[in-house]
Amino acid sequence: MVSAAAVAASAFAVAPTATAAGDRGALRPGCQWDAYQYYTQTCQVFSPAMGRDIPVQIVASTNGGDKALYLLDGLRAPENKSDWVAKGNAPRTFEGSNVNLVMPGDGTASFYTDWKRPSVSARGPFNYKWETFLTQELPVYLENEFGISRTGNSIAGLSMGASAALSLAYNHREQFGQAIAFSGYLHTTAPGMNTAITAAQLSAGGYNSLDMWGGPFSPERKRNDPYLNIEKMRGLDLLITSSAGQPGVPGDPAPLYDARPSVGGIALERLAHLSTQEFERKARAEGLEATFQYEDAGVHDWPTWDRNLQTAKGRIEGFLGA
Repeated sequence: MVSAAAVAASAFAVAPTATAAGDRGALRPGCQWDAYQYYTQTCQVFSPAMGRDIPVQIVASTNGGDKALYLLDGLRAPENKSDWVAKGNAPRTFEGSNVNLVMPGDGTASFYTDWKRPSVSARGPFNYKWETFLTQELPVYLENEFGISRTGNSIAGLSMGASAALSLAYNHREQFGQAIAFSGYLHTTAPGMNTAITAAQLSAGGYNSLDMWGGPFSPERKRNDPYLNIEKMRGLDLLITSSAGQPGVPGDPAPLYDARPSVGGIALERLAHLSTQEFERKARAEGLEATFQYEDAGVHDWPTWDRNLQTAKGRIEGFLGA
């Protein structure tokens, strides 16, 4: 494993030429082959803003494609990897694809945003500067080591990561031209949502929501609320999905008779469904072009998002020219 200092020097030095995209068989600096396979590398990328290595799982494109799909986790993202690999099966879904996959880990309860002050949690105080990392630091490493373009990419996320994917896209239009939200809560300043976010972050490890965006009426909360920033999304390629919270998969009646579905998964997906419908009503009223897809079956869990990503694959590849 390359040291943090070495990775930082590699990532942020001015390189004479960037690494060619698409060389799936080349292990990059700071990376190890992941046990999941499918050419998945787990890379430790140093973030000056956060003062530590950030684990990022990356799959290089097949035939030299220089565009990437960034995939963001939900609230309980693991510390040393992205759940989009083992649970979301993104590398398998994009096997043989000319799209680079970029899947950061360690974003627990972060909303992938720059926090106002160091977070206080069960893990101790540390800086969350995710927007800076994803839009300023990581793209330099990706360009130098994987040949990935800094512009015209796609970003997708689930649940917490869904609203973050939209806000990162509309706040960074050059880097992202496509945004995809799976099972998201897209009106984060709605009545009750501040309380819900506070409770969720507390339950995820003692995180204090006030450390993130400050008080309920702070400018940061408004800036990161997709519902309040629909005008900024014009021209983005948008795909937004949710399910109705019915256990099972489309067309399969068997789960209707299963008495063991996840109560939490049902409730969370139904809330995401209502939030998505609310967002759609406002988007339609304001003339925003976006695609909304709803399923009757599916709860707030990985089988739903694995299926969602498979369904979205063609659209993503088409947008990225892959």
